Amino acid sequence: MLVVSDGQYIISCSSDGFIKVWDVQKTECIRTMRVDYAKKSSMNTLCLLNSHEFCVGTDNGEIFTFDWKNGRHVFTFKRYLGITSVWKLQLMNDKKSLIVCFENLGIQVIDTTTWTFKQRLYGHSEKSRSLLCLKNGCLVTGSYDASVKIWNSKLEYHEKSKLEGSLMTDELVGGGKKKGSMGSKLLTSEMPKKFKQHSKVTYPK
Repeated sequence: MLVVSDGQYIISCSSDGFIKVWDVQKTECIRTMRVDYAKKSSMNTLCLLNSHEFCVGTDNGEIFTFDWKNGRHVFTFKRYLGITSVWKLQLMNDKKSLIVCFENLGIQVIDTTTWTFKQRLYGHSEKSRSLLCLKNGCLVTGSYDASVKIWNSKLEYHEKSKLEGSLMTDELVGGGKKKGSMGSKLLTSEMPKKFKQHSKVTYPK
């Protein structure tokens, strides 16, 4: 769910393949969007790109961009290395790095100025489906491996906190260090050429 226009409207997506814009005060749906050929695809996650455009991730690996003010489908970003769900989207503070949690491809970074894969974030041993961008520019990622990782604004692995049940067992301490941590370690890489070659942006006719 996205809150836009200073809280006047809410954008929602659903497994029924539809995206809806709601007027908060009138408590009614004012616009419905869908890509016809993807009507059987589940719309899993939303991310606001700017004041009028947002993107939505689907269970077939596509990322659709829409203009919520007029309902226009702007373009589609698609990868061609097998079908894998897009679980979570998060735009970084630089407004050009889109973080994507893929079901089977881990956490990847898309450059929204060119809509190409930029890099992949390595570090989690299991699938990740939680993302949060902090005000200071850091990225927080959560995974089924029971860990939370913090990446700096350059998307380099910065801190790690283990979770045991619902309790954090590692303690962040001053000076950028943490008790029980493995220390700062670079766990990113440039995106392999095969990823760059197997993605495509298409525009509706």
